[in-house]
Amino acid sequence: MKVGIVGCGVMGSAMARMISENHEVTLFSRNKKGVQELAKEIGAQAALSIEDLGKQCEAVVLAVKPKDLEEVAEDLDPAITKGTLLLSILVGTPTSRLGECFSNAKVFSLMPNLPLLCGKGLIAIAETGEELPEEKEKVNQILKGLGTTFWLSEKLINPFAALTGSNPAFIYLIVEAMVQAGITMGFNAKLSEELVLKTIEGSIELLQYTGDSPSALQKAISSPGGTTIAGLNQLEKRGVRYGILSAILKTLERGKEMED
Repeated sequence: MKVGIVGCGVMGSAMARMISENHEVTLFSRNKKGVQELAKEIGAQAALSIEDLGKQCEAVVLAVKPKDLEEVAEDLDPAITKGTLLLSILVGTPTSRLGECFSNAKVFSLMPNLPLLCGKGLIAIAETGEELPEEKEKVNQILKGLGTTFWLSEKLINPFAALTGSNPAFIYLIVEAMVQAGITMGFNAKLSEELVLKTIEGSIELLQYTGDSPSALQKAISSPGGTTIAGLNQLEKRGVRYGILSAILKTLERGKEMED
């Protein structure tokens, strides 16, 4: 499939790299030097104009800033063929808003998270009920290789973003604190980070392997009066559980504010 990507920032470039492995990709960005370099790197074409991209692609990924939506639509919509798939990753831009800007396209609102950079992303697609099975299949094929896709009702897109989009940043903060603890106890930074990452990796694998709840595995590791229970009690005393919960809910609140 011929797929166009408009916008080559962090997410747009990452999607271009992954999508180009299975599809013919054409790129457009205001950063002419950057888009030329990316096109050369992944074996894609760099369109001379956004209209040129629109005319030759069966599907377009929109990865620009939300403030640029109307300007891009003004040039792109007249150039695309009726029924062209338009996949938008614009934050705070619902399907209805995209439909107002792109009368010729079949629009899909996506919410990806950053791990798609390594093919481990989670991508929500807002489902309106008007999608044809063949359209959904084409969207799935375009996103294949970026990670795992979820077709969700639009009301769950913001909660999805709060739970998966911002969570990596919170996880990295926790990792940072654990690594610092290792350094404080005498490990060098490199070894401390390796130990922490391997511990997290193994803990996730065990959770998936056993099918047990996180609470059950906490209890399995904790002995009455032991070291683990002392650490868990300290986390609860410091309000870590509530802090994580409130951080995620705060991102949801902010997401709704941005949409309004």
